[in-house]
Amino acid sequence: MGREAITRAEWQGEVAEVKALLEAHELILRGEIKLRLPFGGLRDVRVEGDELVMLAGGHALRLGLGPDEAAKWVKKITTPPPSLAKKLGLAEGVWASVSGDWQADDDLAQALINRIGTPATIQVAVLWTTAEFEPAVAEALRHGLPTWFVHEKGNAAQVTDAMIRQRMRAEGWIDTKTSAVSARLTTTCYRKRQV
Repeated sequence: MGREAITRAEWQGEVAEVKALLEAHELILRGEIKLRLPFGGLRDVRVEGDELVMLAGGHALRLGLGPDEAAKWVKKITTPPPSLAKKLGLAEGVWASVSGDWQADDDLAQALINRIGTPATIQVAVLWTTAEFEPAVAEALRHGLPTWFVHEKGNAAQVTDAMIRQRMRAEGWIDTKTSAVSARLTTTCYRKRQV
């Protein structure tokens, strides 16, 4: 998902070769210098010569990535992640048709609260139980809109990715995008296959 590099790191007077991992929300260093730095705690992130330089906990961290790669890391660290509404394609003026108990999850509710309306161009089906699955599939097929099937993660989930994928592919639909919704929920978007 992220970027990685074997590079020279300088941290609190120590210089060592590390494996640097740029993940979705944090920078991880492995090797002689071990650090796990959430992006929210990083300050003054910049390119300085051949190095990525930043402040973490009041200390300077330097990584010898080269100017081009360092610039990419700066952009990733300093660019806020897109909102859930944006991930779902719910920009200003885009409306969703929603089924299921979308208010039972705070993150999902926040993404949808001002985006439900007509004319809808996206469907969101929130599936907490298997009983909700077939009616949601029927509605997706009836309207033909790109449909996000939202369900619980893990072993407690009654509705699973495999279950949705098998059913929708049998109908000629393809999965086009997946996103985390919250710590508890995930979602995948399905669209009618273009002929």
